[in-house]
Amino acid sequence: MQHDASHAVQVRAAAAYASMFVGLPADDAARSAALREMIQYFGQYGDGCQRTDREWGWRVLGNMLLAYGTAGEEALKELMARPDNRDLSDRPGKFCI
Repeated sequence: MQHDASHAVQVRAAAAYASMFVGLPADDAARSAALREMIQYFGQYGDGCQRTDREWGWRVLGNMLLAYGTAGEEALKELMARPDNRDLSDRPGKFCI
């Protein structure tokens, strides 16, 4: 999901990756690792983002984070509370599943 030249392909691959693990039990290590990777990937859409999908790609990933339930929602709330990255803190409130 990081190596394709197309940002659109990257974000779709990230969503597919996340969907492979979202159905696992909340305490499963693989699920937790996938969630951490999605949170990190979502971070690419912050201040100074130069991705060609910067206007829409974050929504796909944010909705996948929300699919992780409480853990994903808490991660998004933490991003919203960050004062050091305005773009990233503003994005989580704009999802629609």
